[in-house]
Amino acid sequence: MLIRPPQAGPPAVRKARHAARETAARAQWRVSAVAVSAATGVAVAAAADTAGRLGHAGAPWADALYWLGQAMVLVPVSARLLSRRVVAAAETVALIAILTVAEYLIRICYSPAAFTYPDELEHWRSTVDVLQTGHLFTANDLLPISPHFPGLGAPWAGQRALLIRPPRPVCGRHGTAQPPTIGAVTLNHAVLGGAAFEDRITPNGGALVAFTDDSAAADALSYSGTYKVVFLAFPFEAYGAAADQSDLLKRVISFFGP
Repeated sequence: MLIRPPQAGPPAVRKARHAARETAARAQWRVSAVAVSAATGVAVAAAADTAGRLGHAGAPWADALYWLGQAMVLVPVSARLLSRRVVAAAETVALIAILTVAEYLIRICYSPAAFTYPDELEHWRSTVDVLQTGHLFTANDLLPISPHFPGLGAPWAGQRALLIRPPRPVCGRHGTAQPPTIGAVTLNHAVLGGAAFEDRITPNGGALVAFTDDSAAADALSYSGTYKVVFLAFPFEAYGAAADQSDLLKRVISFFGP
């Protein structure tokens, strides 16, 4: 006779654990089903590519076979990720990994024995040219048409320039909410995920420069007239350390007065 050992914990805890195991099992089943569908889609797309190499490149059935393979990869992943049900983080990562690997394999199946159509590398060259020269439309001998359509390279070059932009100081100026003795304070981009959101501003109408950046351009202003304003063109939360932020806030409050 089989004697079942007693389960530890109150019934509510046991029920929660059982529900968690069932949820994990369902997630694993869904991921497995998506993986099988994606693998089948890769095989179908590979068969279409083989048909093209055998002389059936223009055949409607070969085109339909290729897009069927793509649908078998894309539809299950998209349906799960865009469903109304909550998708766990681990399941999301697994689905994205399946999609990435499957699409890369489909690309390889197009020309498995030769290095053909390396478009991403050729566009990468255009992106590097934008970063190094600071100009668009730089000649690219690998893909001459690429520089004339910089919609791929320019946004990525701009994003990279923002994300790797080194920390820069801001310096308090006279006639502002803070006296010049405040000196240079380095902006901490790490608090905003490494991105640099600071900007520049041109004071007018009696406004005075409050801060300048490392190139002596104004990036904050103050105004005192019928009303008072202090405007920072950089994120306050990126301003130095907590003590620097507290000091600046006290100076602003003092500037506003009672």
